[in-house]
Amino acid sequence: MRIGVVGAGKIAQKHIASYQGLNIEDIYVFDSNPAAAKKIAKEHNAKCTNSLEEIINSVDVIDVCTPVKTHRNIILQSLSQKKHIFCEKPLCETVDEANEIKRAVEKSKTHLMTGYLYRFHPKFQQVKKWLDRGIIGDIHFGIFRVGGRGNHKKWKHLKETGGGCINEMLVHKLDLINFLFSRISDVKLLTCDIILKERIIDGEKFKATAEDNLSLSLKAGNCKLICQADFTTPCYMEYIELHGSKGSIFTSILDSLPTALYLNEPIDGYKMGNNFIPPEMTPNLFELELKHFIDSIKNQTENTSNINDSIKLLKITESIEKQAEKFNAEYC
Repeated sequence: MRIGVVGAGKIAQKHIASYQGLNIEDIYVFDSNPAAAKKIAKEHNAKCTNSLEEIINSVDVIDVCTPVKTHRNIILQSLSQKKHIFCEKPLCETVDEANEIKRAVEKSKTHLMTGYLYRFHPKFQQVKKWLDRGIIGDIHFGIFRVGGRGNHKKWKHLKETGGGCINEMLVHKLDLINFLFSRISDVKLLTCDIILKERIIDGEKFKATAEDNLSLSLKAGNCKLICQADFTTPCYMEYIELHGSKGSIFTSILDSLPTALYLNEPIDGYKMGNNFIPPEMTPNLFELELKHFIDSIKNQTENTSNINDSIKLLKITESIEKQAEKFNAEYC
């Protein structure tokens, strides 16, 4: 299978390395910056192409690793040539664009998957099993948090280029909630701000125009959740906690934080009180999600993060963006 990676940033390099880890060596690269494309092609022993048209015509799969504002056109042009699509999150900017992409996918009869890593992590896979088995009973409250110091790319801190922690951080948590619960409703923005108003990237100081800290409440079935995401945490932080009628769950993608299952009574081999689950070696999540995508193409099966999931998430983020306009955040 021939893979065409569009983009030459850090994520593109992780994707190339992950494909090679899956023993896929026929990899092509294109970027609007030819020097960047040549550099990573040389570093990863991939083939460099000179245009979007050339890379589309050379491969079976297009892997989109570019700014979100470019996604729609790259995807539609690729689908018109019946190429399978893997796209880094979020799929595109609006629900209207996503519906346009959905029609193109159906017409081309190809596979499309959006890259949301968290749902592939073994810890969250374990949480999903616990929830499906009702281990902690009826869940009534939870907290989902993710924070980081910001991005290495200027455009990801500018609203006009599709940046901000909604698209970069919050969507990961929303997708994880969708994966664990399937139902999301009553989304209410609680806070939305630009806390760090100036950023320095590659020696350039500039004014940030995209939100870097927000929190919201929502419902997942009958469970009330608080979700927080930011670009203002000096060191990456991520965790979830869920509380139900029979106990609680705490876990994190971070190896430094525990996975704990607290139970009011013994159940399914777990003791009453805290059950600390020994950590496993963290797998390459990029390899896991890309393997799932490639397998879905080979086996003609539906992937776990399809166009309908993206449309659902975009409806939620559009609602959040509209609510943000009512806040006094400087970026509005």
